[in-house]
Amino acid sequence: EWYHSWGVPGANAEWGGPPGCRVGTYVPPDMLHPFTRVPAGKLLGTAPDLHRHFGEAVDTAYSPWLPSDRLVQTWGHEERELDTQQRLVGFAEHCERLYPAETVVLCTHGGPATYLYRSLCQDFTSIVMCGYTGIFLMRKTEKGWQPLVVGSTEHLGDTTELGFATASA
Repeated sequence: EWYHSWGVPGANAEWGGPPGCRVGTYVPPDMLHPFTRVPAGKLLGTAPDLHRHFGEAVDTAYSPWLPSDRLVQTWGHEERELDTQQRLVGFAEHCERLYPAETVVLCTHGGPATYLYRSLCQDFTSIVMCGYTGIFLMRKTEKGWQPLVVGSTEHLGDTTELGFATASA
C-alpha cells in the first residue's frame, strides 16, 4: 500500500493508491516511479544529510535503532506483515529496556500501530479500523500487555466539512 501511495501513475499520497490504480491493480513496470526499485532504506536521508538540509534541528549523532541498510524492500518485494510485526515488537521491547517503568510514546501510522497492538496484546481477531492515524494506549503488567485504548480516532474530530464521511475515511 505504501508504494501505491506515491509510486504509481496518478499517485496522490492516498494510502493504497489513487482511484483506478489501487492495490491489486497491475501497473506496467515502465509506468512506476523509478524510486520504487530502490531499496526503501536508501530512500531515507541520513542524519548528516538531514542536518545539511534542516540545520541544527537534526542531531548528527543520532543513530537509528534499525539501520536503514536493513530496509531492503522494493516494489514487488515488500515487507511481509509478520516481519513488520516482529520489527515493531523488537522496537517496543528496546524502548521498554531503555526506559523501564516510564511512559513511552511511539508515533507511527495506523497500520503499524495496529500490528504492534495485535502483537503485544495477542489480539489477532479484533478488526481495528483507524485509517492513517489512531491512538493506542497499552500498559505492561505482570500478565503481559493490556490495551487501554485501541485505535481511537476521536482526536481527529468531525471531518465532514472536509468531505470525509468519517474520521478514518
